[in-house]
Amino acid sequence: QGLALNRDRYMDNIASLRVKKTGIELLQQGEKHLSKKEYDKAQTTFKKSLNKLKNDYTAHVLMAKCQLLMKKPSQALSYADRAKKLYPSEVQGHFIAGIAGKELKKYTMAYKNFDTCDKLLPGNPQISFYKGYCLDKKGDIKPAANNYINYLKMTGNQPNKYGQYAYNRLKQWGYTK
Repeated sequence: QGLALNRDRYMDNIASLRVKKTGIELLQQGEKHLSKKEYDKAQTTFKKSLNKLKNDYTAHVLMAKCQLLMKKPSQALSYADRAKKLYPSEVQGHFIAGIAGKELKKYTMAYKNFDTCDKLLPGNPQISFYKGYCLDKKGDIKPAANNYINYLKMTGNQPNKYGQYAYNRLKQWGYTK
């Protein structure tokens, strides 16, 4: 009797591993579709994966990224928020939620997500830029300027669209010539 019980437990474990394996393979397929900019196919594949891996952080993050790329920030935010609940100490969920919030013009919420990113993984210049941008959009000029200055220092004034934007705002506000 004990042997049969052990065999049943073993078979249950194998079944759950098969479901996970299928879910992971679907995530990999979805990522391939994303890289080819086949967003509809990626979304369909990620949905199938989420049916297999209901509480999987990576599945929610990838679906959130897909939704952002499809210009669906509300849906992206929903998946990112779920990812944050599943794994609050991981940066990606907060970052995507911040980007989605920015796209939705929910600057206070976006700022909080970017600030969490900064606390979890300090030193990312892009986070400094986005924090500055959210504060800028809310009219909080001094802290926005500090974040833009920090961004420019961290990137060595690289000539890109973010650096140009930060520099122009600082110039408008009289922080630079």
